[in-house]
Amino acid sequence: ELIPNVVASLIWILPLTGELPISHKLSIDYRVKPTKETESQDERKDFIDRLYTYREAFDLHVGYELCAQMLSQQPGAQLCRAGAACDLVISLRSLSSTPFIETLYIVLDADEKLWTLTERAKVLHVKESGLGQIAFSVMPCAAGFLPYPSISVYSCKTIGV
Repeated sequence: ELIPNVVASLIWILPLTGELPISHKLSIDYRVKPTKETESQDERKDFIDRLYTYREAFDLHVGYELCAQMLSQQPGAQLCRAGAACDLVISLRSLSSTPFIETLYIVLDADEKLWTLTERAKVLHVKESGLGQIAFSVMPCAAGFLPYPSISVYSCKTIGV
């Protein structure tokens, strides 16, 4: 069941072996749960509490392997503390059989209650070896083991002049 006006995310584990691209078939049956606000709105009742089905087949192309590490900016500190800036270091390896120099756009997104992102996006130049690394300054807003911010990778195509 889904609650109206709430973002839902899906995460699944990819197989460790196999050829790329990986073929996937996604099938979701869901129902939007009524709330006090939606029960009083006649025009929205058609969308609430009925079964929806989403089906999609696609090939997944995995172009990069990512490793994200959270490092404290405090000298000698092992942990990142709430209210103190930390470095989110992202190391990237191209999975292309013929690595080449490329430009990528790395974008972070996070729950504002958990993280303050002073930088949301950066350009990363991947070396001919297929390796690249970049650091973002982030600050946890709460104590505990927080989920890392979401990391998106976009490929930039160079247009010749």
